[in-house]
Amino acid sequence: MTEYQPTWLRLIEAKARIVSAHSMDELGAEAWLIRAIQDQLRADPEGYAAQTMFRVQGFPTQWRRRRFPRDWPARLTPDRVDWQASTIHGLHPVTLMETDLFIEVSAAALGTGQQPGAASGRPVQRVGSPELYDWDDIEQFIRREIDKRGDFAKPENRQKGWRSQNDLIEVITDYLERRNESVPGPSRFKVKVASILIKVRNELAAGH
Repeated sequence: MTEYQPTWLRLIEAKARIVSAHSMDELGAEAWLIRAIQDQLRADPEGYAAQTMFRVQGFPTQWRRRRFPRDWPARLTPDRVDWQASTIHGLHPVTLMETDLFIEVSAAALGTGQQPGAASGRPVQRVGSPELYDWDDIEQFIRREIDKRGDFAKPENRQKGWRSQNDLIEVITDYLERRNESVPGPSRFKVKVASILIKVRNELAAGH
């Protein structure tokens, strides 16, 4: 029997496909999807109609009655995502009450990568070019900088050149260039650094 290939993927399936097809870790894939949701699901009917990457339960009915719907995608944070249930905790598009919105990702938008082993029963096959960057070294560098300077998310640690993730990326770029190492492209750089920051902050919060 031919294996069923869904047109729309649950979040956990989309995350696994990104991990498989693009050699990302799970945190990187989650950060990538959250940024895509923020960018694609803007709170306006034209923007929602134009994008083909996501479909969300109930969208975009509220726009027929409300001129200024709340823009929950732009404020989406990882704690609001249930990857297993494929839901986002946000405002219902009609009642504007807090609820869990079912969301799916277009398989076509993610490309034709190997179906994840969890869904197909086969081992995950990684594809693409060999990794060009030493992300483990970059993670250790980030840890050292945060240990030395403090987390810029806290106002008391902010200073010139250390106020945001963009500043951190500039610091990492300088570090890599001084070592004559390749600098990642902007899009992937932001996603990977964001995922590393989430990991490091979670560990610090847990007292590790």
